Amino acid sequence: MNRTQGFTLPELLIGLCLMALLANMALPAMRDLATRQSLIAQSNALTGLLYRARIAGAENGGALVCALGSDCEEFDISTGVLVARAAGTTSHPGPMGETIDSLILPEGMTIQWRSFRNRPWLHYGAHATSYFQNGHFLLCYRGRASRVVVTRIGRPRVDRNPPAPDACL
Repeated sequence: MNRTQGFTLPELLIGLCLMALLANMALPAMRDLATRQSLIAQSNALTGLLYRARIAGAENGGALVCALGSDCEEFDISTGVLVARAAGTTSHPGPMGETIDSLILPEGMTIQWRSFRNRPWLHYGAHATSYFQNGHFLLCYRGRASRVVVTRIGRPRVDRNPPAPDACL
């Protein structure tokens, strides 16, 4: 008796079709997972940048966190943030000094700064505090959002409760 081992062509085609169907069903979940992981990674990177800004404020007598390319005049929707030396006081930080650090977000991700006093910058003073200038950074990416909250004394933390997707403009 001569038996051959293996699969027939129709069995292989049916198996490949089933695998393609399962992969197609899993793709949206994987894309959503990648989006959430990107937001988590950039939120953590922003938190680290804000801690470095606090240290720079203490070492240099003041540091500003501003939107990329804004000269600290406005903070609308941006593709990143930078930390620069501050030349003035907490209420009037003066012109931006040299750039100390920056965070450029991946393509398609945006950031917004919303503060209690509606200032377009976050200022860390000589004592590594923000002098009651609290607010939050909102990171938006592919219909999802993440929030990094800055407390009244300048401590950043990632908000555990993600904002609603309609929080992004």
